Amino acid sequence: MLSMRLIIVLNVIATCRCYLASWERGENSLTWSEAERWCQNRGLRMVSLDTISKAHEYLNILSRENRPYFWTGGFKIVASGTRSGEVVRWPSGASFPVHRGGFPWSNRGLHGPQPDGGDQELCIAALNIDFYPDGPHLHDIGCSHRKPVICE
Repeated sequence: MLSMRLIIVLNVIATCRCYLASWERGENSLTWSEAERWCQNRGLRMVSLDTISKAHEYLNILSRENRPYFWTGGFKIVASGTRSGEVVRWPSGASFPVHRGGFPWSNRGLHGPQPDGGDQELCIAALNIDFYPDGPHLHDIGCSHRKPVICE
């Protein structure tokens, strides 16, 4: 009996859709800070793409649902005014050094591979737009841009 319950619980976890996309609630135009509050008001946090498998999973949402972009909870910390020494902090508490152009970052940007904005573009969004024709990837952009968000 216990093994049957465990199997059921594992099946529920394996098939769980454990996120909330703001566009499903009609909200498509949030700044990064507004997106953070939108998630918090629902007892959630902005999505942390803090593993390669999780990045694949959430970036695929853009293609699957034909969406152009969404905010992630990633926030870039820049040690200096240059692109060296950048670290991305995620709401999960994970922090990772940036490897420009390496997955899940786009290898395209106005100033080379992503992230390319230095201390002018501190917020991280997932983009799948024609301007950067490389499919869904992460980009650093200005936090005042307006996008929907995915919360977890």
